[in-house]
This record gives sequence, C-alpha cells and structure tokens, in this order.
Amino acid sequence: MDFSLNDHQRLIRDTVRQFMETEVRPFVKEWEKQEKFPAEAVRKLGEMGCCGVTTPEEWGGPGLDTISYALIMEEVARVFTALSTAIGVTCSAVQAPLLLFGNEAQKKKYIRRMATGETLGAFCLTEPAAGSDAAGIQARAVREGNSYRLNGTKTWVSNGSVAGVLRKPILRRAARASARFSLSRAFRASRWAATRTRWASGRRRQSKFC
Repeated sequence: MDFSLNDHQRLIRDTVRQFMETEVRPFVKEWEKQEKFPAEAVRKLGEMGCCGVTTPEEWGGPGLDTISYALIMEEVARVFTALSTAIGVTCSAVQAPLLLFGNEAQKKKYIRRMATGETLGAFCLTEPAAGSDAAGIQARAVREGNSYRLNGTKTWVSNGSVAGVLRKPILRRAARASARFSLSRAFRASRWAATRTRWASGRRRQSKFC
C-alpha cells in the first residue's frame, strides 16, 4: 500500500506551512502574552479554505479529503497549537455534526459562514465535576413546549469568547440520552459568561447558562 502524499496534498501542506511560518510564528509569543485572539490570521486561513476543510463546496468549503485536513491541522499546530484548536473545533465539533444531522435551515444559517472563516464554532464540553467525560456531564436540557431549557456549568469553552455558533453536549433529562444543541451568539440566557471564557486553551474559567 502506498502511503505517500499526492501532489495536491503536498501543495496544501506546503502552502499552509509557509503561511504559518511567515504570518503567524513571528507573533505567537506576543499574542499569547496578551491573550489576544489572532482574528486576522483566522480570516486569512478561512480564505485559504482551512476553516471548513472537508465541507463541500456547496456550503462554502473546499471539500477536501481527511488526509488534507490532518496535514493542515499538523502545520497549524506545529506553530500555534491554540490556533489549531480553534480551527479544529469549528471544522469537526461544529460543522461536521451539522452537515450530517442538521436540517437545511440550520445548514444555511451556520455552515457557510464557518466554512469561509467569517465566524467560528465553539464547543462547550468540560464541566467542573465531569472534566471532559461526556457520559458524566451534569448539564441538562428539559423540554418545555416547543423549546428546551438548558441548565448547567461549563469549565472550558473552546472559542467561547469569539465564536458565533455554540455546540453544547447536554443530557436530555427525559430520555437520559446525550444530545447536542446548536446556539447562535444571540442566544439569550439569564446568565451567560461567554466573554469570560478562553478562546482556545489556557487558565481555567467557568461559564454558566440556565
């Protein structure tokens, strides 16, 4: 079996490598010191197709293969690990489930803007009592008529302070089954501390919603 990269995959790898070395590496230490989100770098990576790597062209992505996605993530992480987390969450934790299970209205509302880097997705998994054990989360969703009441506390919220779409693993109380909820940043809650969460990785913060 031949495991060598094809010409297109090598071109993708080399293009992202050059971008990261010239436009990101010189600024990483200062960004981390200032806890600054590299919005301009994300915008340019989005223009290169890196924010929706495997997303089909009809939804704004380049529709690349999984190997190309892995190569892009490796090159970004090699220079700035937190940035690879921001992009990886957007591509995998948010866009992939929406592509597989979202309805047409949800896809139209969310996917294209994420795939092009216009906005990012956030993933709210980790909790104080459960860590990142999805089976042990305590956040709950209770159906009330045509809507759900979400109640819980999250410790880590990847992209929490900069994302436009939030993905929350919740336990549906009635069915005792794991579910995910997609929320826009316009989501109204009695308490929502998204601005206090780290955009990718760093010190422990808590975000509550109820």
